[in-house]
Amino acid sequence: MPNYVQAHYSEKEAWYESLPALLEHQQSLGYLELVEPPAHKAATAAAPTEYITTPRGALLSRVVYDDIRLATEHFPVPPDIQTLLSARVTVRTTRDTAPLSLRSRLGARWAAPHREHLLSSKSPTNPFRASSNVKLLGRFRLATGLLRKSRLAAAASGGLGADLDLFIPRLLPLAQLCGVEAVNLSDLAELAAHAHLYEKLARGYLALRLGVDVSRVTNLALLGGGVWLGSTQNVYRGFGEAAPRWTGRWVVVGTVGRDGKVVITYPKPGGELVGVEWEVDDKAAAREGGQILMLDGWAVAVGMRPGHLEGQGVVQRDVHGSPLYGSDEAAEVVVVRVKRGSDGRLLAKPKPYGILTPPKVNGQGVFGRRCGCTTAVPAKRIDARTRAVVSGVQVDNFAALAENRLLFHNLYLVWRNSDVVKLVGWADAYVHSTYVQVFGECLHCAVTKALGTGCTFIIAGGGPPYSRHSYTC
Repeated sequence: MPNYVQAHYSEKEAWYESLPALLEHQQSLGYLELVEPPAHKAATAAAPTEYITTPRGALLSRVVYDDIRLATEHFPVPPDIQTLLSARVTVRTTRDTAPLSLRSRLGARWAAPHREHLLSSKSPTNPFRASSNVKLLGRFRLATGLLRKSRLAAAASGGLGADLDLFIPRLLPLAQLCGVEAVNLSDLAELAAHAHLYEKLARGYLALRLGVDVSRVTNLALLGGGVWLGSTQNVYRGFGEAAPRWTGRWVVVGTVGRDGKVVITYPKPGGELVGVEWEVDDKAAAREGGQILMLDGWAVAVGMRPGHLEGQGVVQRDVHGSPLYGSDEAAEVVVVRVKRGSDGRLLAKPKPYGILTPPKVNGQGVFGRRCGCTTAVPAKRIDARTRAVVSGVQVDNFAALAENRLLFHNLYLVWRNSDVVKLVGWADAYVHSTYVQVFGECLHCAVTKALGTGCTFIIAGGGPPYSRHSYTC
């Protein structure tokens, strides 16, 4: 039997053996409660244990996914979404189901038209159609690797702290928000292995019902403290045709000068933006004085680019003295393309940069939360320029891996410190569980929560605590 097949069965069994104790622990925390079997089943052979989320457990989405909590506070929430956010999920300790059977049960609690819109096999909003999927033989290996990392971190920390006990609390809200009524142990493995896809689906449905783009949900968490960044909606092709139909707010960022170059008027007249080049499409037929508009979120992000274009270097240090690095890329210039929209206006957006193109479906990741660390604690200092060990888990700089193999029980840092433009783009870049460090969150808190949720990557973009200033639209 090939080694990878043996590993599949070994890790699959390890998953099944680990889950009952984790579910019991969630019961002790008050997130799950036992479902008493019917009398006729209780009298027979021992039936599989069955749990259901408690009313407190039904609120876990607000604990793990801070952007979802903020969105429900920021936007008017329709009654059906209020019901969904408090829906209880049944958890059965049974094992195998047919492969991918969980996906056939998605959206059971959604209105039929919305389910068809998001999950149709031809729908561009279907994340399972637009993204890579882990092969069946690798699914349990990935899920168990993420679980093992979370448990190792908890054990090394001397017990289960709040930030290191987020693995199951991350999966249950995904089932809830994706409209699933009941899951078993195999379904939980599918949710863990493809968490980034279920996060896209959950946020996609929430944004659809709120009447906004997904970026307006995730961007609520990005700057920390619920400061609204705005919309960073993007598309790889057809921008001029599609953009006028977008629901985001457009702001004037500049005008066309006499020589055809862009004259910046935002964030301040005559200003220069660090690391930003403007490119006016020849087909735009731009005339002198023509106003150039950009979505409010992109305008803020472009306006606050940090001045560290020398490649990866220490941009600043957090409260504990942990060095925070700039981009992994040698060239950090972002090109903003100006095109004529189908409505006649001159519209601008950042072009794809590096190896990235805008993903077809956005919305993955666990977003951090501004932490309360105000005093330096030497034990919380992390220098992860190349490699570090935190809570028993190896933390590597992803750019330093070279040809080394990606290991799911490790944690990898992708440095984008203070650079909101790059941070927005890279948050959706990886087909793995991703944690996004937000502004005002120290590196130690970000690493701890990333380990607790079982993430493979940290997009380390958190800068200083963000406050409203001249860049705010």
